Amino acid sequence: MKEYLLFTLAVVAFFADTGRPPSNTAGDRSYEETEFTPHINSWDSARPVAAFGGNAPQSQDDPVMLELSGLGKYGDTIARARGQVLEILRPGNACSAWFQEADHDPFDVFRSLHFVLQVSEPPYIYGRRDNLRGQVYKHPWGARSIENDGRNSTIVLNVKGPFFNRASLVMQQGPTGMGAHASGYRLLLIASYSGNTPKAQVTILLHELGHIIGRLPAEDGDSWDGRSSRNTSEVLRHCKTRIDATAHTRSTSAD
Repeated sequence: MKEYLLFTLAVVAFFADTGRPPSNTAGDRSYEETEFTPHINSWDSARPVAAFGGNAPQSQDDPVMLELSGLGKYGDTIARARGQVLEILRPGNACSAWFQEADHDPFDVFRSLHFVLQVSEPPYIYGRRDNLRGQVYKHPWGARSIENDGRNSTIVLNVKGPFFNRASLVMQQGPTGMGAHASGYRLLLIASYSGNTPKAQVTILLHELGHIIGRLPAEDGDSWDGRSSRNTSEVLRHCKTRIDATAHTRSTSAD
């Protein structure tokens, strides 16, 4: 109960600091894909906030769904995307076959994964003008996991990233990274998918599964150039048809 109260207070504080974004201004250039955080072999010092306490209910059928049931709207959103990923990972399609090259039963691996929420990350897109490239952006990360961690491992989802949000406030920095000021809102994208949509959420979860079973390499990049992640492109090369066919229900915003 104590852990749940602390998490609730953290989420309330996040709501108090975040407003809803206005529409993007006309004439803005096309939006770059939100970068995933680089993957690592062990958790770094910035530990995520646990999404559930040690006394979370368990079930022999699907304990993860019972864990998610304690997370309110966040849990509902994760559960919906999780169900769509499980549908995609059933044998008999090109996407599941691609994952099976790394693990013979990706469906079972994904079904065993747990979820926690990271609530302490900055909610901003950072902008900076580069003398060579012009305006560049660094987006909030969407998810992270431990490389090759296998069954019963954990996906950390950023409450302020593209899994739960469609846009973020841009904080424009000076040439040295100092003196940031608010500069409007910008869409968060996962490839061509808008943030906080089923297709973006399913892509994020499949991306993380790829790292967890070693289907994708560790390097995701954490750059300022807004380029599409090669790993995300690889997931979509094998799974886009199934994502487009399966992730068809608009999720309820959790922000």
